[in-house]
Parts: sequence; structure tokens; C-alpha cells
Amino acid sequence: MPILPEYRQSRCRGYVVLKKLSGFTLVELIVVMAIAALMTRYALSSFSLSTNKYRMQGELNKLVTDIQYARAEAMREGTPASICASTDGATCSPSSTGWQTGWVVFSDPGGNGTVNAGDIILKSQKAFSNGDTFTTASNFTFTFNRLGLLQNGNPGAAATEFTVANSAVSTSLNQCLFVTFLGQVSAKSGASC
Repeated sequence: MPILPEYRQSRCRGYVVLKKLSGFTLVELIVVMAIAALMTRYALSSFSLSTNKYRMQGELNKLVTDIQYARAEAMREGTPASICASTDGATCSPSSTGWQTGWVVFSDPGGNGTVNAGDIILKSQKAFSNGDTFTTASNFTFTFNRLGLLQNGNPGAAATEFTVANSAVSTSLNQCLFVTFLGQVSAKSGASC
């Protein structure tokens, strides 16, 4: 009588009794645990990259929205509106090239790009608390005129570039934002932007 691999033979009073085996061997259990650990590792690293990417895109989208809001307000009201980096949500930070400290959108009837008495704060963005940097090559206040054009821009100049980066993550996740003299906004991602 052939003995099947999943059964164990035992003798009881001269008879052969087949007992079905149940459970896992130690080797099978270790192999399954190793495969599960590898799958979990890859899933968590992919999740972390996705979380960082979407967070950085969200921060960039906040600035895009506020730039477009300032431009729309200038056209709607027929008077200049500005957006600038701010550390306190009420005034511009004249020496700051890092917009991760926050920014402020305000009605700017004088068109000088600074918050003066009588200027109305339309929106403000608080500082980012996750270590992301939000920089531009120079301190730049966007002031839009009633036509939606950058009042302080140069028609022949290249677009102003912002870069969102985080030193703790790959540079391939960097996000860049470009604002032209016409007030057009475009975004790009990648290490070189």
C-alpha cells in the first residue's frame, strides 16, 4: 500500500493507520514570512515617496492658487494686487527668498509691492512645518496691474522660478513653478526642473 506524502503511517495493534498531517513546517513558515516582509518593505517605501510627492505638489498648488487669486483680484477690482513672502502674515519680508515661511496676498492700490497702511490683506499662508524649502532666485514680490500683467516684471525677461525641495527626499521629487510677465503659471517636476 503506497503512503501519500501528506499522511503519516503509524502502527496500532498490528494495523497500519494513516493519519492526516496538518499545519506548516518551520521552513514553509519562514519562507512565507520572508516574502511578506519583502512585500511590506517595498510597499512602505513606495508609500513614503508618494506621500512626499503629493505633499510637495500640494504646497506648490497653494502658491499657484494664491498667485492666480492675486491676479484675478487685480483685474476684478481694477487696482493692483500683490503677493509676497511673509513671516508674520501681515507684512512682506523684504530680504527673504524662501517662501516656506509663508506669504500674503493683499490689495496694493499704490502698486509698490509692500503692505502699507490702508492696504487690505486678502489671504495669508502660514509657514510650512515639514522641512520643505520654497525658494526663488531673488526676492520677488508679484504685483499685478488691472490687466493681469506683472507690473514689476520685464516683458523680455525669463519667467520667475520657484523650487519646492526637501533635503530628506530624492531630488527627483522637486517641484518647480514658473510665472511669466503675462501672469501665466506653469509647473514642472524633476531634479533639474
